[in-house]
Amino acid sequence: MGTAETLLIATRAVHFGAAMVLFGEMLFAWFVAPRGANSASAPRRRDRTSGSSETRFFRVAVAAWACMVVSGACWFVLVAVQMSGRPLEALDGATITTVLGSTVFGRTWVLRTVLALALAGMSAVLFAETASRPWTLAAMVTSGALLATLAWSGHANAEVGPDGVIHHLSDSIHLLAAGTWLGGLAPLAALLRQVDALSNRRALANCAKTVTRFGNAAALCVTALVMTGIVNACYLLPDWSSLVQTTYGRLLLFKICAFLIMLAIAGVNRKRLTPALNRSNGRPSSTTGAAQSLRRNVFLEQVLGALVILLVAALGVSPPPMRM
Repeated sequence: MGTAETLLIATRAVHFGAAMVLFGEMLFAWFVAPRGANSASAPRRRDRTSGSSETRFFRVAVAAWACMVVSGACWFVLVAVQMSGRPLEALDGATITTVLGSTVFGRTWVLRTVLALALAGMSAVLFAETASRPWTLAAMVTSGALLATLAWSGHANAEVGPDGVIHHLSDSIHLLAAGTWLGGLAPLAALLRQVDALSNRRALANCAKTVTRFGNAAALCVTALVMTGIVNACYLLPDWSSLVQTTYGRLLLFKICAFLIMLAIAGVNRKRLTPALNRSNGRPSSTTGAAQSLRRNVFLEQVLGALVILLVAALGVSPPPMRM
């Protein structure tokens, strides 16, 4: 593996991760976490001091947006160098213009740049005291579009006609489901870290309800990931033997193994730990143990999720097996 390919994988991984975190944070904060004075996780329109949940949300959202923009620019430059066959120092405006206007990847990057700028333009309203639900919905949809349009930067571009539509749509749903689950793990972990400091029974009950809502959303995401994963495999794998006989297949197999481990951990969370959190009825002494176990499992899911994203980045630069 050459230096250029390694840089491309790293850049893709950062970009995918940032886009998922941005979408997951917005979805969790505005549509999963309870709204109200006693919410333990939703951004609050009150104290903006360091350490508040509102401050954490804004800081993470801005950092994710910045990482996505910078990594997106680097990704584009690396692809332009790859397409032109020229060294980086020989890259000129004419080459960049050609890539932007004459390739699916370039046109997609133009659209994604517009979406990223539109999302930045919403920030003044979103972070104001009077931010309304339509604006939050618009921001979430825009961040979702930024994530979903990554489907036009991968192997689905090789398909045309109805197959192209199906493959791109499947990839988009796969990305949104992954963003909901993986991107929501960070705010979920932040919420669980607050449990030890909460003494209000209503706040603890809201925390338990939020964890349950996230678990229900994650369960739907798992179904979507499995179904779209099967569709994508049908397009990219000529037969089952290519899973072990090709580099692409082996990377995909590693991704599936990591996903299954994550699924097992999520199953423990959903079947054992979340019900235990709900049975506590807002009693701090009963809530702490379940919350600590959930925090540990969420951390493991985050580690495995990062591995999955890295494997996705590597899959994107690996040619799929050839059909005979």
